[in-house]
Amino acid sequence: MMILPASRVLRAWIALCLLALVACSTQAGSLFWKAEKNGQVVWLLGSVHVGSTAFYPLPPAVEKAFAASKSLMVEADVSSPAAQKQLTQFIRLPKGQSLDSVLGQDLAKRLLIRVNDPQLSDAVLRTFQPWFLCTAIEMQIAAKLGYDPEQGIDLHYLKMAREQRKPVVELESVAAQGRMLSGLTQAETRHFVSETLSQLEDQSAARQFADLVDAWRQGDELAMDRLLRESFDDSALSRALMGKILYGRNPGMARGIAAQSRQQSPIMVVVGAGHLVGQGSVIQLLKQDGFTVSKW
Repeated sequence: MMILPASRVLRAWIALCLLALVACSTQAGSLFWKAEKNGQVVWLLGSVHVGSTAFYPLPPAVEKAFAASKSLMVEADVSSPAAQKQLTQFIRLPKGQSLDSVLGQDLAKRLLIRVNDPQLSDAVLRTFQPWFLCTAIEMQIAAKLGYDPEQGIDLHYLKMAREQRKPVVELESVAAQGRMLSGLTQAETRHFVSETLSQLEDQSAARQFADLVDAWRQGDELAMDRLLRESFDDSALSRALMGKILYGRNPGMARGIAAQSRQQSPIMVVVGAGHLVGQGSVIQLLKQDGFTVSKW
């Protein structure tokens, strides 16, 4: 499998975190909300980071909300050259480390067998961060199912914002996400890679992918939340991982959205669907902050 270009891997990194990137048509339903507070309006769309041309156009309500919004808020502007440059700082292991030293020989061997890139030597592959290699593997699954990061919902709106000269506001940054992924403890990294490989080896990853597609297609937030929580086991390491890569980021996003809404209205927020469902979600946190939130 060829290692994907850095920009494509960046756009798809949630595949690493959740073991399945979801992409589907929103015609049957959508994870789309309207939040209001003191006359300020925020539209929130649950994004998916891969897609296909068949997913467009999106429902009229979504397109109308985007057209009326004064700015677009995203997790990170992965379309910018600066973002792609930032990513290169994090995809390699620190000097003196290798896959064997981080993962152990057996786990590193299992991971390298799955990557199997004929264009890169074994020695070069061993210098990459485990999360980067796992993301490349997950993108192979997405590609086999007909999905492409270039057709992801977030990138779609970033392109439209550029065309319409609509301001883009980052809730995080590529650098922050890279630091988070590369800053996992050794135990967390080994657990993550082991879980990822186990689900690839028993072929459950593709099934989870399909289940998440169905949940997103129906706009079923309860099913989406359940499936995401089932992506890992209930161990302390899994809970720590999910806290870092998903749930622990929600409070900062909610604060950023609230702050931007006080400066502009209406605004459009496009973030990963996993951030908008379940306990501790951005939606729940906005409600706690006094926003009236309704699903559309």
